[in-house]
Amino acid sequence: MSQNGNGVVVWSERIPARMSWSELEERVRNVGKLKRALPFYVGDLVLACDEHGEKGSQLINEFGYSEGALANLRYVAKRFPPDERSSGLAWSFYQACAPFDKRTRERLITQGLSGEINRAGVRALAAAQANGASQTENAGNRLLGAKDAAFEGVGLAMAQVAKLYKGQNVTNETWADALDELIAKAMILRGMVA
Repeated sequence: MSQNGNGVVVWSERIPARMSWSELEERVRNVGKLKRALPFYVGDLVLACDEHGEKGSQLINEFGYSEGALANLRYVAKRFPPDERSSGLAWSFYQACAPFDKRTRERLITQGLSGEINRAGVRALAAAQANGASQTENAGNRLLGAKDAAFEGVGLAMAQVAKLYKGQNVTNETWADALDELIAKAMILRGMVA
């Protein structure tokens, strides 16, 4: 990064006109890693600014985030210190787990890393807890996470079909048949897990 003549910080790294596939792949993956790490990084910086009182509070405005977004980033970063984070889970998964007590958060993180529950499943548990339901895990909660994961899988399959047909000389009828088949499979799946 550098500053232009007006004092505005700009990203100074330029993308080369030509890159090998491996160079391109590495850069794209690095951006993905940075994107996933940014919410915790900003949250940690907000916590560090908090330690400096009024000066820190004024500095926080430099982030350019709304007060609500900063409060959310602060809250999640505080609930999950760096040694309790894994790059295997998205920040949004941690955000969904944050309202739970420490023991439940640890269990949910373990389940998330093993694929037993996803963010939607955690949010459903949080909603149930907010409505006075028990925090104890039962088969219904696990099924909800599995159902959400299954529907995400069908959505990914539909996206894959779209990629396969994109740019090919395929009739609307063939396209409609492929989508009908995927929708039918989704409905069967929905009946199985509903």
